Amino acid sequence: MTNFATEGQQRRIEELFGFKGELIRDEVVARAAAASRSYVDGFYPPSAPGSVRWIHTVSSLREALVPLGYVPSEAGQLSRAVNYERRVAILPSTGSSRTGMPFYIAGKHPTTKWPKGERLAEAVKQNAQLALFGNEPEPAEGDFEDPALETWMLLQHATKEEVRSELSLPADINSKGFITSWRVRLILPPHSNEGGPVDDYDDGDDDSIDVPVEPK
Repeated sequence: MTNFATEGQQRRIEELFGFKGELIRDEVVARAAAASRSYVDGFYPPSAPGSVRWIHTVSSLREALVPLGYVPSEAGQLSRAVNYERRVAILPSTGSSRTGMPFYIAGKHPTTKWPKGERLAEAVKQNAQLALFGNEPEPAEGDFEDPALETWMLLQHATKEEVRSELSLPADINSKGFITSWRVRLILPPHSNEGGPVDDYDDGDDDSIDVPVEPK
């Protein structure tokens, strides 16, 4: 496995979220990957491992972060872990094969695996408002929670060798509903997949991906 998580990015994770990147790898990504292995063989549908991994990612994320001041939130039907003091929310999602890889290696930035709905589009719009107005954004139509709450995504992508992940701040959703533009990407240390289920699909056409501002 190649670890693309830089020291600068890990310091930024601790400053923004109040935890180390290793916590997400060990207590969230690893536990969700282990749970999904039981659904690979037998009579389970092909989508079972990915669905189980997402369910356990949500549960493990909340369990790991509640002691750090986070609370579960289903506002807008988005399964997030929210820290109102830090004004951040974390939403798990599966990402494309470029997840957890820097632009200079992958040549493009990741996208979400599946198109997203209106409520996440509202959260991304709220992120844009925060980028413009700081902690006192102009109220956006359809706001369903604290207007100063920034929604980040915990992206994961599983290969035969590893599960790569990152905490990234979405900046825009394209016309098909995929998040392709990120304001910040913070890559997490990888987790060994040990032959577990993989995310095997076509990344599609993502030539229009924007280059985000990444911390040095």
